[in-house]
Amino acid sequence: MSNKFPGKVGFAIGTGRCGTTFLYRAMSEEPNIAASHERNHLLENFHKYCSWNELPVDEEGFLAEKEREINEDLGWAEFSFESSGHLSFSVPALSGRFQARFVLLVRNPLRVVSSYVHKGYYEQPFRQQKTDLALGFQPGREFHHFLGRVAPRHEEFRRWNEMTQVGKVAWFWKALNQRSLQLLEQLPTTDWTLIRLEDLNFARYQSLTQMFGFESQLAADDFDQLRQQRPNSSSSSLRIPEWSDREISEFEQEIGDLSARLGYPSSFADCVDQASTVASAEKKSSKRPGRSFYARLGLSG
Repeated sequence: MSNKFPGKVGFAIGTGRCGTTFLYRAMSEEPNIAASHERNHLLENFHKYCSWNELPVDEEGFLAEKEREINEDLGWAEFSFESSGHLSFSVPALSGRFQARFVLLVRNPLRVVSSYVHKGYYEQPFRQQKTDLALGFQPGREFHHFLGRVAPRHEEFRRWNEMTQVGKVAWFWKALNQRSLQLLEQLPTTDWTLIRLEDLNFARYQSLTQMFGFESQLAADDFDQLRQQRPNSSSSSLRIPEWSDREISEFEQEIGDLSARLGYPSSFADCVDQASTVASAEKKSSKRPGRSFYARLGLSG
């Protein structure tokens, strides 16, 4: 095992629509930090697909390309950081090769699910005849999108494939976060942390960079400006989705206990209330950088 990487490599993972782009932009402002966001969609989603389906595929090609990218970063920077939800299932491989550290970003399931429904995730049913096999390519989708939009395996697939689009995306939110937590919990607690996007204020950001192994040079005012401009920001007007009773029921059933574990409500109405409270608080606090809107949950391992 190479000894040139410890303390020099970090990753942010998650479902997407959970702050990965925002964190990449903040890290990009740090001097001597090489930050990137989803640098290779096909490579990363192929590894994600194989990992999710437990396919016996050799990982050396994937790791060799990541090593090339990281070495290129470290040729001029002191730390290599990539923010990519596509790497959520790659934690064991990246930890073993690079002794990397990780942050799992999570967000209110209502905000993530409604965003992905709007983007068209799982809009059409998947086609599969043999549920004991890994899902085959689905027509009408870009290849890397198919690889990244995982589906349940075995008998669970049939139930899932008959659900509404909302229910399927809610399953995705749960499955991605649940598997990511399972993988991270196999690492030393010093090597990872979990942050809710709603809690990612300046103080929490500083503690994150310390976990990665460097002191942040980003000013509080600059961080707050980035925070208010982040994509899909809570500070924008909250659009409450107009879901049917069936869609709401599937949403609540899928997010279930994991939502409560992460500090979010398990009901649609309460998710709306919490998201509305956060949006209102962030809008009022836009001129007060570094203020936290929720106490940190303390989930670090």
